Amino acid sequence: MSRASPMLRPSQDGAAPPPHLGAASRSDGILPLPDLPASHLWTAREAAVVRSRQGSVLNRGLILKADHFAGARRPHLDLHLQGAPNFRKADVPLEVYGCAQPTVTGLKGVLSVLQCQPLSRASASRDSSVNGQARRPSGTALFRSALDNAASRDTSPSPDAGTPPPAESPAEGPSTPSAPERPAAEPRRPSGRHLGVATDDMGPARKCVWFCTREEPVVYVSNRPFVLREIEKPMETYSISDRAENLESIETRLKQDLLREAARYDGLLMVHEEDEKGQLMPVWVAIDAESVSTIREVFHKARKDGWSVDYHRVPIAADQSTAENNYLDAYLRILKELDPTKTSVVANCGIGAVRTTVAMCAAVIVRRRQMIVKGFDPLPVSQRLMDRPVADLKRSAEAANGSSSRRGTSPAPGKGIAKSLRAASEQHQTAQSLLRLMRLLTSSIDAASNVDSQAVLEQLLGNPAVLESLQRAYRGDYGIVRQLCSLLEEGLESKAVADLAIDACSSVVHLREMVLSERVAYALAKHGPGAGSTDAYGDSAAEHLGRAVRTLEQYASLIIFAEYAGGSETAAFGHRFSTYLKGRPEVWGTVLRVRSKGSQLYLFAPVEDLSVLSRPSSSMSEVGQLMGGLRRGTESRADPEQPGDEFAEHIVRNRAGVVLRPMMLLKQDIWRKFIERDRQTAGTANVRGAVNLRRVPDSNIWVTGQPTKQGLIGIVRSIQQQLALAGARQSTLEVTWLTLREEPLIVVAGKPVVLRQKGSSLRNVREFGGISWDRLKLLEERLKADVLSELEAGENKLLLHAELDDGEVVPRWEEIQPSEVQTLQEVMTDATHELAQPLSPAEGGAKGVKLSYRRIPLTAERPPHPDDFDEILRLVIKAKLNDNALVLNDQLGRGRGTLTAVIVLLIVRWLDRHREATATTPSVTSPLEAKDESIPHTQREALSYHAVNALLRIIPHGLEVKASVDDAIDRCASSVINLRDVIEDTRLAAEDLDDEAQRQAKVQAAMHHLRRYYELCLFQAYLNATSLDTLDALPTFESFIKRQPVLETLSQEFDKVDMATITPLQKLDAEGAALDEEVQAVVSARSGSVLSAFTMLKSDMFPGLAKISLSQIEGIPNLRGVPLVLGGDSQSDRAALRTWGHGMPSIEGLRRGLEYMDAGPSGKARVVASSMREEPVLFVNGRPHVLRLADQPLTNVEATGITKDVVESMEQALKEDVLKELRKYDGRLLLHDEIELSGGRYEIVPQWFPVRDQDVLTPRDVYESIQREGYRVDYARIPVTDEQAPVPAVFSELEERVQLALRTDAAPISNCQMGRGRTTTSMVISILVATVMEHAEELLQEDMQASFMADPRANDDDADGLMEGAKDKMDNREDDLQLAGEYRSILQLCGVLAHGKLAKRLTDKAIDACDQVQNLRKAIFDAKLRAENADPGTKKHTHLSRVYNNYLQRYGYLIVFTSYLLDKVAAQSDGANAAADDDDTRSVVSRASTAQTGQTTGRFPSFLSYLQPRREIQAILGRRLE
Repeated sequence: MSRASPMLRPSQDGAAPPPHLGAASRSDGILPLPDLPASHLWTAREAAVVRSRQGSVLNRGLILKADHFAGARRPHLDLHLQGAPNFRKADVPLEVYGCAQPTVTGLKGVLSVLQCQPLSRASASRDSSVNGQARRPSGTALFRSALDNAASRDTSPSPDAGTPPPAESPAEGPSTPSAPERPAAEPRRPSGRHLGVATDDMGPARKCVWFCTREEPVVYVSNRPFVLREIEKPMETYSISDRAENLESIETRLKQDLLREAARYDGLLMVHEEDEKGQLMPVWVAIDAESVSTIREVFHKARKDGWSVDYHRVPIAADQSTAENNYLDAYLRILKELDPTKTSVVANCGIGAVRTTVAMCAAVIVRRRQMIVKGFDPLPVSQRLMDRPVADLKRSAEAANGSSSRRGTSPAPGKGIAKSLRAASEQHQTAQSLLRLMRLLTSSIDAASNVDSQAVLEQLLGNPAVLESLQRAYRGDYGIVRQLCSLLEEGLESKAVADLAIDACSSVVHLREMVLSERVAYALAKHGPGAGSTDAYGDSAAEHLGRAVRTLEQYASLIIFAEYAGGSETAAFGHRFSTYLKGRPEVWGTVLRVRSKGSQLYLFAPVEDLSVLSRPSSSMSEVGQLMGGLRRGTESRADPEQPGDEFAEHIVRNRAGVVLRPMMLLKQDIWRKFIERDRQTAGTANVRGAVNLRRVPDSNIWVTGQPTKQGLIGIVRSIQQQLALAGARQSTLEVTWLTLREEPLIVVAGKPVVLRQKGSSLRNVREFGGISWDRLKLLEERLKADVLSELEAGENKLLLHAELDDGEVVPRWEEIQPSEVQTLQEVMTDATHELAQPLSPAEGGAKGVKLSYRRIPLTAERPPHPDDFDEILRLVIKAKLNDNALVLNDQLGRGRGTLTAVIVLLIVRWLDRHREATATTPSVTSPLEAKDESIPHTQREALSYHAVNALLRIIPHGLEVKASVDDAIDRCASSVINLRDVIEDTRLAAEDLDDEAQRQAKVQAAMHHLRRYYELCLFQAYLNATSLDTLDALPTFESFIKRQPVLETLSQEFDKVDMATITPLQKLDAEGAALDEEVQAVVSARSGSVLSAFTMLKSDMFPGLAKISLSQIEGIPNLRGVPLVLGGDSQSDRAALRTWGHGMPSIEGLRRGLEYMDAGPSGKARVVASSMREEPVLFVNGRPHVLRLADQPLTNVEATGITKDVVESMEQALKEDVLKELRKYDGRLLLHDEIELSGGRYEIVPQWFPVRDQDVLTPRDVYESIQREGYRVDYARIPVTDEQAPVPAVFSELEERVQLALRTDAAPISNCQMGRGRTTTSMVISILVATVMEHAEELLQEDMQASFMADPRANDDDADGLMEGAKDKMDNREDDLQLAGEYRSILQLCGVLAHGKLAKRLTDKAIDACDQVQNLRKAIFDAKLRAENADPGTKKHTHLSRVYNNYLQRYGYLIVFTSYLLDKVAAQSDGANAAADDDDTRSVVSRASTAQTGQTTGRFPSFLSYLQPRREIQAILGRRLE
């Protein structure tokens, strides 16, 4: 037992001397007090204690902070429970509750209110009614009574978006189902109880299902919750994992850390309390094993004691997207199994605010659906739809029609009264909404600094337009929300459901009001008198905007979730919400737009501009002048012959449709300038109503812009005539019409009209990206309905917008009949019927045409998605274009149409190659066929680009692929556009611009064009690798891409907006290689598939390569060997093995090295060799040479993720390229070498060498040849990118190589270029695999005792010195700590890993054992110093920062891999025992472990599979500089 601490004894006069007094005799003769040992706590300093922490979770720099603090409780709630701040109930009869993180007492209080107490207590409560005395009301009754009392104090209806309107009267329609009639003798229950809800107080206790959303480690100390925080940021959440099982495992280890640390301080632990001023104060608390619990242990104990509660952990970060990481699915998985009439749901977060409210809303939405299935709707939404202006117009029209048809009759009295009551109710709700809005604005303005709230409110009252916009925003009527509703089938109803759920759960936080409140706060903080400062709560403008955007995203996600829930007919929720969302790319794209960086104010339309709030001094005359100027501007642009143009702006701002919503335009889709140019352009057909119509030469492919209805018929008849002239057709012509537009279209009076956004009317609306054809048809039907509503309201006048020749968009009023409004689908259906009829003899007598209509929506600014390529492929196969025609139409017949024409032509050629055995004539679409005379000869020479050439090097027959694509582009090109030439044209236009923003926009456009070119080459490679079989057996284009991870690396080049990327190789200046004319000619003329234009072969051996102390053997640089197993006390054969590493050797050097390792022809040892080179290497005249780019001769050609098969096929192709070049230059080969100049400079020198064919070898050729000579070596290629962490799959490959070496008693050997970074990493991995396999049992046992390979800092003397204020070397020098690998991200990583602390120590031991050439921890530290010393913003700083991050990530991955190895041996050792334990009261961690070990007793998952569900690891390792 620990001795009592003097700090804990009562302080009494004469009881004890101060600690500084000794035991000397006193002069008064009284015996001195005994000399008691002073406690360490008297001299312990807060900083020293925190910095000396050494736990696996509670490590250096972390504190334990009390989870309850002043100001967290909302005082206006009707019921307050001690220890459960912000406890409240959703204001619907669905038994949904929320609160902050409770204490143990608070938890029991909540469960008592919910009647979930142990049965003995419940029985005692029921038995309290004796001898006719009234029974005391239950906790739930008290709660509901409190709610009823609150409701009686405020009986006013809530605002438009906050409370359902009054129920329909009997005269108007059916009312909401009411509760069944109860017997007269039964006492009336509180109003909170409704149909189907189990409320019998005399019945058994209810069950509570509790959701904890905490994403940070929480432990209970003395029945109070404490949370882990960083001492430097104690008020910020310390999020380290979003997986429940991992988080609870962390909390278990944190508990052990607390007990270990308390053992050092006489059973006391330093925690931190927060005072009313928000200041932290360190406090010591006595703890033992009984007083410290994890959250799950607290609930487990409560359940064991009889409390009826089930606990679930669903971690959610405060800034985490509601629609990602599947946490709504986690709720749903549990909620769908619960009976809402028999269970209560409670959610909690830290203070019970936002995350708790979101969880409550989700529960309300799900439970509402469950109750509807039972026959009762607790949230009727029939009167909550947003389109009230349209509804009002329809009611007015119906009333007018009704009165005219029943002239002379009096209206029914009941309906008149109901109408008056409804009008009065709506007027009352509007007034209430306005009052609540004023309250919200007043609160937001009062929190701002230096803003006069009275002046702002007066300004608003005098500006009705702004006030109206604020009212719409208060109702949640944001542009992005309207947009979302237009994409959902029941969008308006889903919004109404979400609004009602939000209103019902708004006791602490009202999510919809919070969006507007934070938006207003941002406007005041950004533009107000104190712009740039913080408000009364210390929040900056950026923080307000961030919260506004996050809350808006939560609002949008709840609308989507309500749509999803409403679609489940039986409330079984058979498919996951995440699956639903992934199947709706246009909806998911809307969520992503909310989360996008950059300017985000447009999301808040109609309140995107609230600058008027920050200008309270502006006079009303100034505002009037501004509005007048807008009206005059509109009038000056309008056609003077059209009446009413002064209302155009008003109409646009107040549109009330689902799709045709405010600030949306109906823009005419025909441009006169294109029609005129079309008539003058060679190669285009002159068909009235068609734009840029043309035929791809020698094919049945036509491309056109969007035609009019008349133009559509004319195009098909023109095609029919053209094909008839080529020869008589015996069968009916079939024309497949493929529309590529993704933006909604309607046809008005025979002309296409497109939906556009005001302010960007010349660009397509981005919200429809990824939308499917079926969804697009639904949108167009809704758009037609919106247009018809406007026609009805405007007396057949429709506001359209047209584009003038100078690009100005002006309003025009058109007289339109409702019958003249059609969707595109209706137009195509009419055209199909008309074209099916043969023409009369007077019209030419042509046969009918069978028209098939298809639509594949493509985004104009992006290349097609892989699924779009697949859909086009299947369409072309079915269309049989040898006999029939295909028409492609986009907006202008330019980008998307031409791109798709190229894709179709590539597919037709592919089909012809597979059918050529039955073809009667040679195919005109042969890939390398010479251009015939019908192809325009205006195309320029095809240029080369690094990004495209990188692809051509890794795909088979890259040159043939490029030639096929270039020929197809040239055939589909016209005077309209050439998809290849437009890249260079856009680049040249960018070079001529001085404005940086415009220049970057042009560069971005050129990158888009280059990406399309790249995708076409990739698609051609896919076709070459695919055999024509049945449609169902065709592999998808996306699967082809995913099979080659290197393609993802290559595509990342397009993420950079860089002029160098779009600059052709022919125009690049070679930096570092001074090429004379002869060399320039040779390098630029290279035409191999790998040794292509502007590439070189550079010697792999260069000055400074070898470390002098290791270069004992010539030709094999940096050869060294270290023991394979850590700890030399093992008696097994493995203890004698070594692992070796070296740089790229010459052939002779490789022989010498193997002989040195006793693996020569006469040796006894064996080696398992792994080459880590990612870049293609070739041995020429016995020396290794590597492929480099001529303009980047010192930089590796990176291809992260490339497979060994691809890189070795590249080397074989490179060998063939070299042999061709040898024949071209009479046995000579141009190579490049690197020489050292004075001052540490290097120069690339070209040299001609005579080379024989047999002296050109790939690395595999070399190893196979020395194997034949008798050298005892097993060779494999494992590509790894230099100066990066190996990709996860590489770790498993290296593990297999080490296991092979151990099975065969061989030595693992690795090499890269220099034998430094990648080689050292491989050696470390070899040691870790062998050590864990050799010492598995000892390691796991010692890890539990936390003493294996003891941390040198874990020294009691050092801890004592710290508490006394000494400057300890390790804890007070940040440099030494970082040299020891103690970066914050690494410590955090160790905290989330089950064996994190041991894994780091093992990794450090292995790194130190392999540090002859490079010590990874020192390399990280050096890279960090170099990055910090470089000028920020420079290329040098960017490069050094990337190197530092890559090194740090490599170190982290090594630690994770070590923990993975320990997890693997642990699962193999006790998997059977874990699988046998199926106690459902165990923690999620235990159940997850049981499931995992039960599955992996046969085979543990690979490292890649192990990482995939552990998102927290990727999140930590993916962070940038610390």
